[in-house]
Amino acid sequence: GVPETLMIPLAMRAAESRRSDAIIHDPTAERIVAAVDYDFDRFRGAWMTQADVAVRTEIIDELVRAQMARHPRLVVITLGAGLDGRFDRLDDGRVRWCDLDLPEVIELRRRFFAETDRRRFIPRSLLDFAWIDELDRRPDEHVLVVAEGVLHYFPESDIRQIGRAHV
Repeated sequence: GVPETLMIPLAMRAAESRRSDAIIHDPTAERIVAAVDYDFDRFRGAWMTQADVAVRTEIIDELVRAQMARHPRLVVITLGAGLDGRFDRLDDGRVRWCDLDLPEVIELRRRFFAETDRRRFIPRSLLDFAWIDELDRRPDEHVLVVAEGVLHYFPESDIRQIGRAHV
């Protein structure tokens, strides 16, 4: 009942994490792949996709780390979070994190990730801008929006709408 598109990057991060010369290490992805009843073998051998996901993940992780270092009062908003475990990889004990995705994806996400006082899940479409009101953003916080691998599923007019949203 969840989009297959969220399984591809999960499978690729887990496969990359198992390599001895891995670009990224994502034990959370490995744990989820082992626990989910899904035929991940269908992605076996997709080494170009695996490399793409690994490099993209590492680049974005580095960019997020840099913002966390620059802004101790940072809230990160992940649009189309899927089953990404970036918070687990990068948590510095201060950052606040909001993972936004469709309700059925957030329901699955809750099987593997826990909400805390610094980590929230928002079950909404990116185009349902009521999610902005749910952020509970504090005036002294900086905001970083991460949209990894999700915007290419939207037409340009929707992406422009998202870009005009005031977070």
